Amino acid sequence: LFFVLALASLFCPSLLIYFCLLVGSLVIPLLTQAAFEVFQHWRLSPFVLPYILTVWLITLCSHGTALPPHGELQAGELVSGWLGGSAAAPALSSVLQGAGRLLFIPHPLFGLLLIGLVSVFSPRRGAYFVLGTLTSTAAGFLLSGGSSLWEEGRLSACAGLMALALASFPENFTARRILLFSALSAFVSLALQQLLDTRQLPILSLPYLLTLWLALLSRLPRMTVSWGRSSIRSP
Repeated sequence: LFFVLALASLFCPSLLIYFCLLVGSLVIPLLTQAAFEVFQHWRLSPFVLPYILTVWLITLCSHGTALPPHGELQAGELVSGWLGGSAAAPALSSVLQGAGRLLFIPHPLFGLLLIGLVSVFSPRRGAYFVLGTLTSTAAGFLLSGGSSLWEEGRLSACAGLMALALASFPENFTARRILLFSALSAFVSLALQQLLDTRQLPILSLPYLLTLWLALLSRLPRMTVSWGRSSIRSP
């Protein structure tokens, strides 16, 4: 799902991109199995890593080839019209665009519909979806230094999904911990934005993935380190 949506948003329709869709869709299950064999040693799931790697491979192959990039959808002035140009409009627009970017549609109306859909099926998870995005938006505003990255929802796009995931896991993450990792995702997003832009690679859902792994590793059983014969033992 994410692989197809990513390619549709990154590249223009062509016979070659349809071929890449077919090949990539057949490769992703094998890559998922391989990633699972590696990450199970750390009690982690690869989650969406296989789709990220596959999109990166096609993106790197597209440099100088017959795969023209696709322009991004424009958000427009929808939120400003709702609020009559108030000071809260940029923040609300950023939250809704960040939610919509989860499925590569950075439009406030789509983000609002997505939040509403999640809230209908699980009000608790919907609340964390919104709170996580709000927290990351605030952190992104402080980090961006006046750039438009936070207003476009780029620094909060993965925070809502990460908060939603932590709220659904059986580890029972506290609200404080979920919001802390939501703020951390803005730092991760900005760092990856700076790193991947120089290599002309899309950031995709990588901030969500890295932050989620950190959160899950923080809840692994504690280990005791000693300098005896058994250097590491688990309680």
